[in-house]
Amino acid sequence: MDRRQRWAWIEVGLWTLLIWTLSSQWFSAANTSSLLIPLLHWLFPKLRPDTLGWVHFLVRKSAHAFEYGVLGVLVFRSLRLGSSRSVPASVGLALAFCAAVASTDETRQYLGIYTRMRTGTIHDVALDVCGAGVGLALALTVRALFGGGGPGAPALGAAPRSD
Repeated sequence: MDRRQRWAWIEVGLWTLLIWTLSSQWFSAANTSSLLIPLLHWLFPKLRPDTLGWVHFLVRKSAHAFEYGVLGVLVFRSLRLGSSRSVPASVGLALAFCAAVASTDETRQYLGIYTRMRTGTIHDVALDVCGAGVGLALALTVRALFGGGGPGAPALGAAPRSD
């Protein structure tokens, strides 16, 4: 494994740690509402309190999708660097990795391990995996449109082939 591959996997590990930190009790709905609700009220002063609560919920769920979208792309990139693995196989492995991280995280929340104020649900696992899928789809679309993503083109972050 060369230096670029090692660094790519370190990025995956660091992002996974960030996800697990954000899923701790420090970032529970009760704790984030004390910051986000006043900010949302300041940005949208005419919104009713129940609407502010709904927007807070949407922001939190959107964060799930974004976090796992980034994780999916990072894992995909790590899998493709220096590998002859196909794009579909890499996408499948990236989604499986994201599902494993999401399942572990939600199980930790469900069991109350370091997360007394959080609840783990299968719905959040599904949201996380969907977020990973959307992130991968967007990245592959951008690559195809702007990065010369034709057959034999290098993967996201991969060095061009010299064959």
